[in-house]
Amino acid sequence: MGFLLHAATIDLERLGTRRTLSLPGLSATVGEEIEALRRVSGNGAARLIRHEPDATIAGIVASWPRDFDASRAEALGFKAESSMDEIIRVLSNTNSVAASTVISASWRTASTS
Repeated sequence: MGFLLHAATIDLERLGTRRTLSLPGLSATVGEEIEALRRVSGNGAARLIRHEPDATIAGIVASWPRDFDASRAEALGFKAESSMDEIIRVLSNTNSVAASTVISASWRTASTS
């Protein structure tokens, strides 16, 4: 949500004719995501995660680039969250189910890799 709100305030002249951006992000393992969920939302939320391998999701995620350059977006003021804990707090404030959904999807993906 923060990226969308920030994008709405950008001076479009700074974008020029190239209107696509690689936004900055955070890299975390599924285990780190689950531990962050546990720290932020408690054991009850972490217990909702089910190990369900999904080959389709794994294939999609495997096709994503591992590294990319977000310096252009950063120069325009886009900032990634500093930790998985922060991401889960933001998601929890936006939608109480979103945090466990994101972690659960990540778990399904990583378990089939």
